[in-house]
Amino acid sequence: MIAEGRFRQDLYYRISTFEIQVAPLRERRADIPLLANHFLDKPSSLACHPLPMTIEEDALSALASHDWHGNVRELENVMNRLIVVASASTITRADVENVLGIHPGTASLIVRTRSNTHTEAKLVLPPNTSELCEDETITAYMRRVKLDVLKAAITQYPSRTAAAERLGLTKDALKRQLRYLRNANVRSTNISTNDQEEV
Repeated sequence: MIAEGRFRQDLYYRISTFEIQVAPLRERRADIPLLANHFLDKPSSLACHPLPMTIEEDALSALASHDWHGNVRELENVMNRLIVVASASTITRADVENVLGIHPGTASLIVRTRSNTHTEAKLVLPPNTSELCEDETITAYMRRVKLDVLKAAITQYPSRTAAAERLGLTKDALKRQLRYLRNANVRSTNISTNDQEEV
């Protein structure tokens, strides 16, 4: 960037006190379980799930076998999605394979019944569901993903009662969560807009 004139050379020398070369995550696979559990324990993760989350050893093995071209940031985003889409408080290998196996441009969620068995149905989520938007907080991202899941279920199942049942909720609980998430997203949007206007 200095050679191309896109970064000031004097600023580079001012900030480059000590360099640390970090290998890509795919070359540090032993770090993946530690990082995965760290992201599960973050306050923002705990706030988006009613129970503390754990992850099975098989699920960690599936994570460790992924190439992680996006390095730690990609792993963090995948863990955030797993917290949202996992049907129980323990993330399984099937959950991981479902999230990592999504085709580019679409996101699908295998729906489970309360007995924890797979159904034939899949929810198709908006293409940007798996992406953390610029300047978006993790908490706001999780609210947005959860709202996308609820809206997809309502759209793709024959009734709100059926959608609620597939999501493991009562119809009233589904209604309350939709109202809360929509209001929270509106508040977040207003805050972001006000911040941009101030800048």
